[in-house]
Amino acid sequence: MNRIKDDQVFFYKLNGGERKGVRYLTCCQKFCKGSASIRQNGAIVSGKDHSPNCLPNNVDDERLNQKIKFRKILLLRAKQETTRLKTIYDEECIRNSIGALQYAWAAAEISMRHERKKCIPVLPQTLYALSNYLEANPERYRCCNQSFYLDHTVDRHGKCSVIFGCTELLNEIINMGGNELHADATFKIVPSNPKSRQIFLMHLIIQNHSIPIVYAMMESKTEEAYRLVLAKCNILFPQLIPTLIMTDYEKALKNAFTHVYPQADMYSCWFHYIQSLMRNIKRKGLTVYIKNSEEAQMCVKMFAALALLPANLIEQGYQCIRQKARINNLQLTLFFNYFNNFWLRTMGPEMFSVHGIARRTNNNIENFHGRLKEKFQVSHPNLWTFLKHLNDISARNHINVKQLFRGQKRSRPVKVKYIANSERIKVATAQLHLGVINVNDFLIQCSHIAETYIQQELQS
Repeated sequence: MNRIKDDQVFFYKLNGGERKGVRYLTCCQKFCKGSASIRQNGAIVSGKDHSPNCLPNNVDDERLNQKIKFRKILLLRAKQETTRLKTIYDEECIRNSIGALQYAWAAAEISMRHERKKCIPVLPQTLYALSNYLEANPERYRCCNQSFYLDHTVDRHGKCSVIFGCTELLNEIINMGGNELHADATFKIVPSNPKSRQIFLMHLIIQNHSIPIVYAMMESKTEEAYRLVLAKCNILFPQLIPTLIMTDYEKALKNAFTHVYPQADMYSCWFHYIQSLMRNIKRKGLTVYIKNSEEAQMCVKMFAALALLPANLIEQGYQCIRQKARINNLQLTLFFNYFNNFWLRTMGPEMFSVHGIARRTNNNIENFHGRLKEKFQVSHPNLWTFLKHLNDISARNHINVKQLFRGQKRSRPVKVKYIANSERIKVATAQLHLGVINVNDFLIQCSHIAETYIQQELQS
């Protein structure tokens, strides 16, 4: 639109009227009735007065420029980022308050959504279709000048898994001595489309820090599906030779790891063990009984401490707890039968003992899952938002690893209570091996460690 400025710095536009060489103008500002005309000699003559709210155009022009600048920033961020559009708008409102006054969210949202749609591809219907798209578009997600998408697997039932990660990041961690691998999976944060059963993650531990190295979206969680993913990782990362692997108690996952990495020592998460005990207590309706009996609570805490014993002493520890229950006439027969049948006979003490290892839980991965969910603010985010965030995490972890290499602190010190718990376990273990205390004494000394969590579960 061609705008014409008078000597009072008001802007006008032609209204289409012309008579005897005189052209008629109206004010550019909305709802203003101001007018003017251009004479044959080019002079601009004012007509009707401007509305009280109409400001001289040096002010109006500045506001328009601020609005244009604000809009450009919004559209650029909508195109380049996966951040929620309202979050982008709110952040930029603070930085561009004048422009925001001229450009409300209702109008901005339409333009921002349109801009984002132009650069976001159609969602694939299956993970296999996703792998085909990423193979055809390797530039979409990159880390260290390499495709963040690595490969895919398909089992005999046609179920697909898509694997992501950065080879360079893995090499950096391994060169720093990373050989302790933690693995877990979750459904809570997987994208709603395409359909997948879970996101499977593997972390390596360096300097007591947990770094995610592999992300696999999986349509199936069978042993075959896990084996195919791990075998593919073994091909992609031949330099990865873990000496210790920690998982939860999912049998299919443990069997797959044992098959692909037979040289590694397998452990299961102590927290998941205690969590399973508490779930069974609730399932059998024993919560109120145990909550009202200090002796019953002590037995449960001793059961939690059983996993801290060497595998060959766990049966003896079980008998100590059973004897304590008999002496105090505790009504816990259902729970004892469950523990004997499932943990001792089906799983086996070797499966749940965490004796002698520094990190006894998978809480590092659970915390990572929680941070992801907090970031997305929804249970099942958009696929492209999800992958972009994983890609960004991988890029940031290069900096984290370099900081660790230089000896810089990456997190707050370990809480005193956790150090005290580890020291209590260490002292009790040493005394047990020296014969200073027996198995029953060991369980009593270590029973306090899980007390907080057990009390929380009994109260919930």
